[in-house]
Amino acid sequence: MQFLKKNYLVILFFIIIGVITYDYFFRQDFKKNYLKNGEYAIGTTH
Repeated sequence: MQFLKKNYLVILFFIIIGVITYDYFFRQDFKKNYLKNGEYAIGTTH
């Protein structure tokens, strides 16, 4: 528990960076998929 108290800002920073990069790559992939297949809704399978 002491480790978390000391380093929670660093952990939070890495979590935020991870979320931002994941979101960015997911959006890039979705844009390519959107342009290729012309799908307008997320989660539809054809």
